[in-house]
Amino acid sequence: MGIAGGGVNALRGESNVQGSTDAGLLFHIWPGYLPVPTASVTSLEEYNKKFTPVSKDPLSANWWQNRPKYVASFLKAMFGDAAKPENQFGYGWLPKLEDGKAYSWLDLFDTMYKGSIKGFFSWGQNPACSGANSNKTRQALAKLDWMVVVNLFDNETASFWKGPG
Repeated sequence: MGIAGGGVNALRGESNVQGSTDAGLLFHIWPGYLPVPTASVTSLEEYNKKFTPVSKDPLSANWWQNRPKYVASFLKAMFGDAAKPENQFGYGWLPKLEDGKAYSWLDLFDTMYKGSIKGFFSWGQNPACSGANSNKTRQALAKLDWMVVVNLFDNETASFWKGPG
């Protein structure tokens, strides 16, 4: 901790929110706020072209013009010595989002509610009482074939099955 390569250490904002974006815990962001590509973005060159902003304002700092360097650094951190320019630093080895498909919390629980998701791992969260519509969320959880809850202490998600109905 506190040394180069020591890892993510969010020292600002609210650590759980900041950490989720810094560490790439959200479906649409790789570590460092780098956008996750869809399957149709097949090459690193295409990724950099699509997601690197270009400014015509000579006074613009345009911090994100460095995105190709950040992505290469991220890929090198993921794949080490195997990440080389000739293999696009391993860009093709990472999973991509399905084009036109949403993976947000609300979308996942709506899909679960409709019966399309059969299993669920829940760790470090309590969706039975922390989502936008806890009644619908609990109804969605009730449609699962299986669920694994990993927490130190019992919470509403782990014990929702004890509720009425």
